[in-house]
Parts: sequence; structure tokens; C-alpha cells
Amino acid sequence: MDKIKLKPINIGNAGEHYVAAELERKNFTTSVVGNNCKDYDIIAVNNENHTEVLIQVKCSTNKNRWRVNQSDFYEDKLFYVLVSLEEANPKYYILTSKKAFDLKERNHNEFCERNGYEREDKKMREIVLNDELLKKYENNWQIIMDYCFDKK
Repeated sequence: MDKIKLKPINIGNAGEHYVAAELERKNFTTSVVGNNCKDYDIIAVNNENHTEVLIQVKCSTNKNRWRVNQSDFYEDKLFYVLVSLEEANPKYYILTSKKAFDLKERNHNEFCERNGYEREDKKMREIVLNDELLKKYENNWQIIMDYCFDKK
């Protein structure tokens, strides 16, 4: 059977709904906010203590790299969930927004240095996770749970 060629919008939508479903399984009520919000894709409320978190979903058919905007928006209640659809079942890598920001800027600086570019202010960046970081952040849902219960 031929592999289906997905459009980027379908990949992104699939990732958002996969993440929302996982959060629902972890006792959150979720709302996928749609394409009108640039800083997050999902609002999730923990059903046990009503703590709200914001989720930025980045989805890719690549194993370890995700394109992200240049945005420097990060705060304690914002988390990045990187979804890989490289295999039959999605894989999830969960980071704080601060860690995602640091990784994308570090990757961008290394790219510019490696290719002899001045650090340009392009809108797109990438988060690239090496094997060690893939292991560290895979299914790291606990950081969201810790945030919810440390806030109360």
C-alpha cells in the first residue's frame, strides 16, 4: 500500500487532536482553539483541581525535528507537546515553554554558525531533539501534572 501524502494543515490538526485526546485520558477537559491563536493550540483544565494549562502543539512526520515560529512567548503554564507521526502510532515529547524556547534558539544559533550566516531574525526556527533528549522528553506528561498540583 502506498504511503498517504498528508498536507501540513492535516498533520497539524491531527497532532492537536491526538494531544487533546491524551490530555482527556489524563483527566483534563480540553478545547482545541483553532487557527486564530498563535501562541497556543489547546486550553486544558485539570478536572481534579481546575488548574488551567496552555498547550502549543507542533506535529511532524519527522522523528526528531519540528518547525516552530520565532515567538518568544513563554510562561509557566504554557507547555509544548511535540508530536512525531513518523511511525504508525504518534510519539509525544513534552517540554516547558522555556525549555522549548531555549532549544529552538540554540538550534538556530548552531545552524547559523555551522553555515556561516549571521544570526538572522527569520520567523521560522526548529526544535531538534537528539537521542538523549528524545528519551528525556518522551511521554513526559508528568511535568504538566506537576505544574497543576504545585500551583494549588
